[in-house]
Amino acid sequence: MKDKLPKKFSILGNDYTIHYGKDINCENTIGLCKSLECKIYIRTHFEGAELPKDQIMGTVWHEIFHAILTSLNMHDLNSNEDFVDTMGASVWQVLKTMK
Repeated sequence: MKDKLPKKFSILGNDYTIHYGKDINCENTIGLCKSLECKIYIRTHFEGAELPKDQIMGTVWHEIFHAILTSLNMHDLNSNEDFVDTMGASVWQVLKTMK
């Protein structure tokens, strides 16, 4: 996972796809989770600049946590962007430093 961007995953029987692109509309953010569609959208560029892979992966995990919390009906935590951001960044740091 460190060397390539993930494209699919499953949570509680729901199969998600992750879409990446320069011009993906994420409503003025870098990532967007659409749980009803089981899709995550991630920008690879923002305001004309290419994003570092580390930032992209942090965003991927942020959006995966939105998908997890939605699947678990934990709407209060799901709407807490600080919590979701901290969890996503923490999991990404663990994964990229595992040996």
